[in-house]
Amino acid sequence: MFQENPPFKLEEAGFQKWFGGTPDAGKGIHFTLTFSEISDDVLIEKIYFRGKVEILKQNTQNNKTYLATFVEKPKQDIILDANPAKEMDNPKPSLPIKFSFDLKENEAVVQYKKGTKTHYFKIGKIFEKEVIAYPSSKQDDN
Repeated sequence: MFQENPPFKLEEAGFQKWFGGTPDAGKGIHFTLTFSEISDDVLIEKIYFRGKVEILKQNTQNNKTYLATFVEKPKQDIILDANPAKEMDNPKPSLPIKFSFDLKENEAVVQYKKGTKTHYFKIGKIFEKEVIAYPSSKQDDN
């Protein structure tokens, strides 16, 4: 299932946890892939990491770098009531995605296309960067 000799050379794979400066800002992971070589006929599509999947977007300033952001939204309050109609606006639970492959915490899979065929490449050496703590928004001075 995984490609042993993909049409690219991966230079670096890393991720960085982040969290917002307010309780409702959320948290997540920025994931970065940097290639030293990549064929022109290859389309990098998705990254599978820690039970989630995201679309990889090419960096506009470096066409050999791809980025994805995994976002964890803050938990919302839910309404529990004897009247089910009052519970209709509760957020829907998100179910974990089942991949057709098993990954360890420090592994990821890149989905890419070459021509019309979809391929998968497993990454085993992913480094973790220092956490980013975004500041809270500045209060108005009134």
